[in-house]
Amino acid sequence: MSDEAHAFSLDLPPDPAYVATARMFGSAIARHFGLGEEAVEDLKLGISEACAVVMRDGAGGLLVRVWERSGGLELEVVGGAGVAEVGLGGSGEARTPQSFARSVAGEVLEALFDDASINPGTAGGSRVAFSLPSPS
Repeated sequence: MSDEAHAFSLDLPPDPAYVATARMFGSAIARHFGLGEEAVEDLKLGISEACAVVMRDGAGGLLVRVWERSGGLELEVVGGAGVAEVGLGGSGEARTPQSFARSVAGEVLEALFDDASINPGTAGGSRVAFSLPSPS
């Protein structure tokens, strides 16, 4: 039985040029576990949005982790430093360019993944997480 302790991990610099690498990493793992092309495309878009949130939220590297769980795959993108708690979508608060980008990314992630979350990371920065169900 696989769990978070058996995650596939990829460390990247906080540079938009590496988002394509993160997308390829996630899609290769999803295909390895038998997810269909529609789910793979959703995953790639989700990774792009998650990387955008994490890179906007501060300096530091990106960590992309994917692991199998019963019923599917879990994914998280962690990084940045010194960020306050971030919610999905808009809440009527004043919008900075960063909060607007997070809310747009949050809306995209919510549309793709029912359990998407954007939260503070354990060491500062942000943690974006979502899951994909196993193929039926």
